[in-house]
Amino acid sequence: MSLKPSSRRLQPKSTNFLKYIYYIVVYGEGLCPGFITKVGLVPSRINRKEVFDLNTYYSPTNLNNSDEQYRRILYYQALAKQERSEIRHVSNMLGLAILLYELVQVVLVFFFSAFPDLGSLYKNSQIFQDSFSTLFGEVLGVALTFGFVAFINRKKYKVSIIPNEKIGFAKCFRWVCFGMLGCMAANYVTDGVIWLFNRVGYDLNYPDSLKPESVFACVLSIVAIAVVPALCEEFALRCCSLGLMQNYGKAFGVVTASIIFGLLHGNVIQLVFAFLVGLFLGYLTVKTGSIWPAILVHGFNNGISASGDVIGYAINGEVDDKYYYAIFIIWAVLGAVSAVWIFLKGEFKNDEPKSEPLPFANSFGAKLGAFASAPLLLLSVPFLIFSTVLSITKI
Repeated sequence: MSLKPSSRRLQPKSTNFLKYIYYIVVYGEGLCPGFITKVGLVPSRINRKEVFDLNTYYSPTNLNNSDEQYRRILYYQALAKQERSEIRHVSNMLGLAILLYELVQVVLVFFFSAFPDLGSLYKNSQIFQDSFSTLFGEVLGVALTFGFVAFINRKKYKVSIIPNEKIGFAKCFRWVCFGMLGCMAANYVTDGVIWLFNRVGYDLNYPDSLKPESVFACVLSIVAIAVVPALCEEFALRCCSLGLMQNYGKAFGVVTASIIFGLLHGNVIQLVFAFLVGLFLGYLTVKTGSIWPAILVHGFNNGISASGDVIGYAINGEVDDKYYYAIFIIWAVLGAVSAVWIFLKGEFKNDEPKSEPLPFANSFGAKLGAFASAPLLLLSVPFLIFSTVLSITKI
């Protein structure tokens, strides 16, 4: 049945009773502005000019228009309900991807339990650890699981699953630098969160990788830390997830993809950092129409850590903190200059035409509630939250 309002009359059985209710509501609104919303008969976000023209539609001499407006109310309410239902469906699909990701992790745990020698090798060999994590953690656990969900929902994408708009080198450069500025800012916010936990007597544990002990191990470390995660995770989050969720608003898509991005990391430090960086990566993807700026920012950010390990191997010692401070300062300066450059180019502006929201349109909070209430997502999240909580220890 079409939800579109038509000229046909949909006469309810208690027609007269409903008309009397309308009179009470209308006259109550006239005597006490806000009466309708206060008693909960109509949501407060209603477009009164379009739906509630009290002097025209709800006068006793204009009952036909009153019935037409009643149908319009039902129509817009049905549209909002349908959108929430679609969001829950998409959220269920992303929950399925997370469950598949968790299944891969559980299988790996049982695998290492069944073969203790391999488990010991994983803990002590950087080459084996990086190779195994890259193949099963990133490619199979992240890229293929989310790619599978994207494939079975491919008809729901209104944009290309992989954003591939062509952008020039200069535009890509300034947006990458701006994204790295966001990474630097997120890093300091995360440091603040660590400080707050320490102040109340708790420490936040962060999983550390083994240091490379050969040239081949250095190359593999760069690939495993900077290259593969940037490709796989951006494909999963900024392509598969954001592409589905931005059907219901670009900002909504960026935020929800960032929430999933943060939770997948399984510890408080990376949860905070990944969520904040995810906001920038999603914004870059939406504004440029290309996935490459997000991939490059992700790779350069992870590459800071990987380069420190490689330099440590080269000098046969620990890298001084001054190296990281220098990197932060360089990216911060480039990012600030690029932000001004982007502003002067007018690329921060929203070029899309503004449109008035429909009556009864879902608020951002309502959409987020629909996203968070999907059964499969609710089923997948406790495992991620549990692993995140385990990263908090008493000092």
